Amino acid sequence: KMYCRKCGKWIPDDSNYCNYCGNKITLDKKEKRAIWLALLESKDAKVFQCLKLEIFIPKSHFSRLQEVLQRVDAGHIGNYDSCLSFSEVMSTWRPLKGTDPYIGSVGELSLEPELKVEVTIRAENLEKTLSAIREVHPYEEPVINVLPLLSTGIMNQV
Repeated sequence: KMYCRKCGKWIPDDSNYCNYCGNKITLDKKEKRAIWLALLESKDAKVFQCLKLEIFIPKSHFSRLQEVLQRVDAGHIGNYDSCLSFSEVMSTWRPLKGTDPYIGSVGELSLEPELKVEVTIRAENLEKTLSAIREVHPYEEPVINVLPLLSTGIMNQV
């Protein structure tokens, strides 16, 4: 269970709003990371031994991304390493006041081509992989989705 910061009552873990006062439940990045790491370290974590990362990055930074992913052993499946997929996508965003965007202008909607890079990693390598990605990613707020995998080809080697 978790508690509501507004009224202090205990509420179910998956709550978006407090059942008692209606407060919207939000977690900061540090709290979300702590919850995620606790899940990975729990006795039920074996279910999520592997994760898929979706990384959105400008095409100009793809080769550097490949290098750091290889350095942290992301995409290692059996007797193969550096396994990943990528596809061209169109992405939109609007930089808000106080930002220093790599692409685009504050207050204006941007529409730009990017690459969506997908790679499978072992859960215990999450922190070092995210750190390596951020070393080469040019954005202030890189979009890196972390998805737990119930099954994958890598599971045969676990």
